[in-house]
Amino acid sequence: MSAIRSGVPADLHEKAIALFRSWVLVGGMPAAVEAFARERSYLPVADVHRELLATVRDDFAKYADRVHHHRLASVLDSVPNQLGQKFTYCPGPLEKFENADRISRKGKLTQ
Repeated sequence: MSAIRSGVPADLHEKAIALFRSWVLVGGMPAAVEAFARERSYLPVADVHRELLATVRDDFAKYADRVHHHRLASVLDSVPNQLGQKFTYCPGPLEKFENADRISRKGKLTQ
């Protein structure tokens, strides 16, 4: 109905919304776009996204000398819960985070 008031034909508006939804679900990663273009299905796109997340998680080992991998996994896992919410970056003293990681490694923090 708002499409009619704005002067955009309803069928064109619906098509634009459908394309926007596809864009949101596929994303801009070339491998995901190629998978969607080839298969015209979101299932192979989800496989590409899962592979990307697995690669990111595997890379956590590279940073083990600086940050415990459980902490990195916790940050990554928290992203979906933060979507759509206000997020404020507050830089603080690095020592605070290094100390928290040392405590975590000693097992004093729970996951």
